[in-house]
Amino acid sequence: MPAPALPPAILGHHVENNRATADSWDIFADHRERVTRLVVDAAPGGRLLVLGAGNCNDLDLAALATHFREVHLADVDERALRRARERVPPEVAAALTLHAPVDLSGALHRLPDFRRTPPTPAQLGAFPRSAADAVLATLPGGFDVVLSACLLSQLMHSCYLALGARHQSLQLAASALAIAHLRSLAGLLAPQGTAVLVTDTVSSETYALADLWPGRDPLQVLGEVDRQGYALTGTGPSAVRRIITQDAVVAPLASPPRLVPPWLWRFSDEITYLVYALVFRRIS
Repeated sequence: MPAPALPPAILGHHVENNRATADSWDIFADHRERVTRLVVDAAPGGRLLVLGAGNCNDLDLAALATHFREVHLADVDERALRRARERVPPEVAAALTLHAPVDLSGALHRLPDFRRTPPTPAQLGAFPRSAADAVLATLPGGFDVVLSACLLSQLMHSCYLALGARHQSLQLAASALAIAHLRSLAGLLAPQGTAVLVTDTVSSETYALADLWPGRDPLQVLGEVDRQGYALTGTGPSAVRRIITQDAVVAPLASPPRLVPPWLWRFSDEITYLVYALVFRRIS
């Protein structure tokens, strides 16, 4: 059965974002070094899957191809993945397996229906399972490392785009997508495999990062963002940790997550993001 058609407006938004940032290799240098190091340190030598790979400006593909036997890149935007592959030397390109277009939420096609008719409690309750099942049915599994590359915030934003800021079910639907994403991460891992969830959680447009960051403990800044409600829905460390440790599907599979202290990602001359990572292992 063919995959459901993606909503054109949401797909177009992500494709345009990737096109606009295609030449951001240099400005992403510090962020790329941090993310690549996290992935390499997780479990070098096995099979790696990157969810939300996009243009791969936040990944050193040559380094990953050296450290992993297989490197799989998944994204909704096939052109972005092809651009990334065309940028690297032929021997690196040959080591890459592309999966696109893939709806990594497992549910984008359903969101417009929710806008017209708000979901029932039963539909929302079943949403995480059906969305995660769709992702797991689309991608291969058994990976030694799965990286969520700042994808969580994009899933949350997709929900916002589909439903609108004032929709009565926006928060609940976004939370359901976050649960589905963590279930997908855990489900794609081999036993003893490692999940690395890297996410941006607030931007300099809504929080004075430039003023509050210098001289402060990065974890203290992240904690304030989380407690004071500045984090984008579903991306705060307390919310993500709660899914990992309490969700009926994820919790039995996951080790206690390790919080990686946050850093600043200079996304453009105008925008900076606060980014952190949670790392956990699949224990069975």
